[in-house]
Amino acid sequence: MRYMKITFLIKNMINALSLIRQNAHILSLTMLLSILPAGATLAHDVTVNITGTITNTTCSLSADSINAQVNLGMFLNASKPRPGTSSPPVAFSINLENCGAVSKGVQVSFSGTPDTDVPNYFKNDLSASDSASGFAVKLMDENKTLIPVGNTTKAYYITGGATTKSLLFYAQMVETSSTIKTGMVRSTVTFQTLYP
Repeated sequence: MRYMKITFLIKNMINALSLIRQNAHILSLTMLLSILPAGATLAHDVTVNITGTITNTTCSLSADSINAQVNLGMFLNASKPRPGTSSPPVAFSINLENCGAVSKGVQVSFSGTPDTDVPNYFKNDLSASDSASGFAVKLMDENKTLIPVGNTTKAYYITGGATTKSLLFYAQMVETSSTIKTGMVRSTVTFQTLYP
């Protein structure tokens, strides 16, 4: 599993987190069984060899995903609040490389602080006086389907022996309240890659 943070913002950068790459392991187990049937006077030693291989089915994150920053641009808001109004969606990718044979694909789980008004969206975590209020960040998958806070995406399949995979997502600012204040928006989201 990999853990990483993405920060959605207008004018800030995030720090890269170090990742630990999982290594492949080979499992070999030999069992020695002694079978002695009831009433038998002789015993035979039977050796059963059980072997298995655990392959490296995970991927590592590419450098551009480690230093992820998604700039959502400007939200031009009218003077009258309009809950549900959103900025244009901005595409971003989580890029994987050095993938092994991932038969069931990879899923991504996004966690963070839910918005007070709309818990499926990510809260604006800026507390400075110049931060906006009444706005949150919405995440969507490649089909622009909502990914609620704490949920896991569908499986993105890695087929044909491919060693790289680019996972496409979208983010946008959404007006969540009838009481708003203009300013900066930033949401910090942690994602985790899962290999079911």
